[in-house]
Order: sequence, then structure tokens, then C-alpha cells
Amino acid sequence: MTYKQKTNSRRAFSLLTTLALVFSVFVLPANADQANFSDVPPNHPYYDAVQFLKNKEIISGYSDGTFKPAGTINRAEAMKIILLGHYKWKDEVFPDNSVTEEVTAEDGVAEGTPEPKPIFSDVTNEWFAQYVNGAYKKGITDGYADGSFKPANNINKAESLKIILLAFTENETFSDPSKNPFPDVPFSSWYGKYVKYAKDKMLIDPDKFGDFNGGVDITRGEFADIIYRMMYISENDLSQYDPSVTWDIFDRSTQGYNVKTPPTWEVFEEINEHPAAGNKVRTMIWNKDEANKQRTYMRQFPNSAMAEIFISNTSLEKDKYFAEIRNAFGSDALIMEVETAGMPTLVVESENGIENILDSYIYMPSGKIANILGTYGNGSLAYKNSFYIRKLRENFTATDSSKIDDVNIEDILTIARENIQVDGKGQKTLDMFDDLQIIETDSIGVGTGPIDYNYSAKANITIKYERSFDVILDIENGRTSGF
Repeated sequence: MTYKQKTNSRRAFSLLTTLALVFSVFVLPANADQANFSDVPPNHPYYDAVQFLKNKEIISGYSDGTFKPAGTINRAEAMKIILLGHYKWKDEVFPDNSVTEEVTAEDGVAEGTPEPKPIFSDVTNEWFAQYVNGAYKKGITDGYADGSFKPANNINKAESLKIILLAFTENETFSDPSKNPFPDVPFSSWYGKYVKYAKDKMLIDPDKFGDFNGGVDITRGEFADIIYRMMYISENDLSQYDPSVTWDIFDRSTQGYNVKTPPTWEVFEEINEHPAAGNKVRTMIWNKDEANKQRTYMRQFPNSAMAEIFISNTSLEKDKYFAEIRNAFGSDALIMEVETAGMPTLVVESENGIENILDSYIYMPSGKIANILGTYGNGSLAYKNSFYIRKLRENFTATDSSKIDDVNIEDILTIARENIQVDGKGQKTLDMFDDLQIIETDSIGVGTGPIDYNYSAKANITIKYERSFDVILDIENGRTSGF
């Protein structure tokens, strides 16, 4: 058999064995501005990441309009998105001839001439060869000890993290950690230094137990999210990723403020009936420690966190109030003055052996004090919980006007009722109201996702909202969940 015949035979075999890979999700789309993926709606945790990469023409979806964020990624697919993303990040044109000379040959090679040796024994002329070999040439990836690459194998979280960091950093030193970055990541592991770097940069999120799960196959959504965060901090020249850029605004303009809240934290309101509190309405923002089966926010668990926000009833003298706070905590606390959206703020950090305290006292333009009282446990998620409580404070803004009043309430109600049963307009409808309070949540729904019952005291209506399809199911007068 001549070299040409051998090459054609090998190509035919490769086509059959990699047929599933040909329909990779990571291909350049014909139109980057096409509609959102049907299975990645705006309220999906990876929506921003997926849209970011799609708009940059790094990824697209399946022919049925889905992205399958929970699906896995094989090593060939991973190399394609990594290399395309790398060239986009470098603002360079992806070359069409990324395949090395070792895996190409001109027709007409005389019989008996030694065949050129491929970089990897199982990567020759397949569609993914240029990405695999291109990534190898740039030092982003390598193969196995037996000389293979195993393109059809799924890629796990540890492997993914390493290649993403190598592709999207320049002259970066990854220092070995002095302690375990996560409980399941030994500091001596080969990927410990990459996990430490990613943790410090807020590029990854541990599970509810605080583990990284490096040996678990990474999902498409997780893979896209790490690349998105890496590219985001690079493009915006940040020291670490700020997750609050994708948080929704929790509108409490009726109480004089707005604040962004983490999407996975529960938000509800209570009346503090203690005589000293003056019957203040307080907003509770709670990260439940589900791993340890926490049932109430009244007690702090290892991986739980709570932030309580309330506004003083009257105007106060800033210097006097700040001095009282300093005296109350004494010398054992770390106390500093900063600014929050231009407002003077006193931040207090303390620890009492049971829980950590992270309080912020914001002097608002009205002269009132916004109290953000934060606490969190000492578990493996303490670093993340404290980071999120700080972001709550940084995303706090003062307001002095309401969205709805006696003049425009009828117009808003008319628009809201027109949006009933219209997919994709649910959140926009809710945003028209500035005093909504979730009075009940059906976490299962009826063949759908979670359903919230939102009550507006100003309009005296309850809005039944289904999250998965972002739709208003119905609107009833009064405060009720009996639809």
C-alpha cells in the first residue's frame, strides 16, 4: 500500500470513529446575534457567560437551538474552544494552518518513504487536529505518556482549569499553595497551584460542601463560565472577578435604597418589633448551609451567611454615630472608614469564636444610616461568604424616589396585565414595581420550575411568577397565594 493509500484509509477510519465529535457544540456560528439558547434563559446561572462567548463567536449551539449547559465536554471540543478563545483574547486572527508540518504530507510521496510522525498518535487529519496541535505548540496542553491525546475522552475540572489558565495568562507564576485550597484539593496535588490561583481570582465556585471536585467531568456551562470570568478580568484589568456584575438589583426605593443580591441567596423581609428598633422593616439576605441541613437563619452554621439591612428612622449625626460603633466593638475589631457610592461608610470586622461579623454603616444623603449587619460561619465557604457580604455593601445605592405612585399606578397595572402568559417578560414586569415582596414560593411548581407569589402593597395585588420561562402566570387583587 502506498503512503497516499494509507493516508486515505486512515482518514476514512478517523471519520467513522469521530463522527460524534464532528457535531461539536463549539463551532463558529453563522450569526453571532441569533436568539438566546432555549435552554439558557436570562435567569440561568451561566447565561452571561454563554452569551459573552457566543457574541465573541467562540461558541454556538446545537441545530435545535440548545446549548446543553449540563452536558460534558470531550478533550477535542475543549481544545477548540480554548484555542479560538485564546486568539480572540489576544485579538489575533486564528490561523488556518495550525496543523504542524509533522501531520501534513503532499500527495505523490514515493512508496517506502517514512511516514511523518504526528505529535499525538491518535490525532492525525481529523477536524480537531489543528486545535489540538495548535494548543500543544503554544504550551497549553500535552498528551499522555503513551503518546496519545485521547480526544474523545471527557475532560475533568482539574484538567480544564489548567489549560484555561495557561491559555489566558501571560508570564504568570502559579505558586504552590501552603495549605489545601479546598478540603478535597491537597496542597501537594499537581493541580493545587492552579486551584489556588483560580480561587484567589474568584474564577471558580466550590460546591455546597466547599469542595472543588477536580476529578469530576466538567460541564459545558462550567467550562464556559471559567473562560468568561478569565476573559472578563483581563478585558477590564481587574485583580479578580466580580460576581456581582451579573447580580440582579433588589429594589427597595420605598425604603430609600437599592442593593444587588447574590442569585443563590434567599431574600425576604421582616418587621423588627423590638422596642429599641422602632418597628423597622429589615431585609434579610440569607445563604443557607444546605450541606449541614440548616433550618433557620437565627443560628449561624459553618457554611452559612446572613446580611440584615435596615435604615434608621431618623437622621443621625455621622461622627457621633460612628464613634458609638467604634466604642461598642472596642479594640478587638478591625474598623475602617471607606466610601460606598460616594457615601461615608464605617466597616467593622470581628470574630467571637462562633461566627464572623462583617458590618457596614453607611451615612446616606438623607442623614439616615443604612445598617448592613453581616455574619458568616467558619467553614470552608467562609472566604466566599465574606466576599459576597462585601459585594452587598459595594452594590448598595441610596434612592429618593419611587417607581410607582398614585399618578402612574393604573398605567403600570395595565402593562402588567398585558404581559400575563407572555414568556420572557416576567422579570421586566416585576421590575415595574418597587415594593414587591415574595410572600410564598412553590419550589416545585406544576410541571414547571419554582413559582413566586409577589405582593405589592401600593397596587394591592399579588403577581404569580414562574421563573423557568420568565413568565407572569396571573395577577390577583389583594395579598394571596390562592390562585
